[in-house]
Amino acid sequence: MDIKQRAMKVQRNVPKYIGVVIAIVVLLTQSSVAERSTPTRYVIDQTSSVTSIEDGAIQMGKPANTPSSIRSSTSSDNQAEYKMALDKETGLQVIATRVIEVKYKEGVLIDHQLGAIESTYGLTKHSHFPRLRIIFLQTSSFSQIQSVMEALSNDHRFESVRLQVIEHINTPR
Repeated sequence: MDIKQRAMKVQRNVPKYIGVVIAIVVLLTQSSVAERSTPTRYVIDQTSSVTSIEDGAIQMGKPANTPSSIRSSTSSDNQAEYKMALDKETGLQVIATRVIEVKYKEGVLIDHQLGAIESTYGLTKHSHFPRLRIIFLQTSSFSQIQSVMEALSNDHRFESVRLQVIEHINTPR
């Protein structure tokens, strides 16, 4: 088979390959959208007490709880910086923070709207990275995280909303 015949054969098969590539891109897009729109990925153990990252690392070493075994009663320790949570996707324990990562859409003037966003959702600005269009907002308590994340996910100004967690800690041997 000469080069001209090979080129003709490849040219005939190109539409097939393009269709496969488009299907893969659509599937990847759908899965990333589904991941972004699930603010309930983590089940926070409201009764857990994590006094430090080191304490959380010790607790992460324990077997993960199932969602039914995590108690949902509110503790007096609601102002804690960290709590244990279950990652429903992996089944592993993580350390939850009170910080929510929010990526806002292009064209949103976040600096002008930040005061209204903070007062509407009861949040405070933790840090902001304008070039990435990402702002980190902190809740005042763990009890409001789920409802705030759901509300932020439904806000037309934002592309994605994720709870900041510590999934693993490298410890020296």
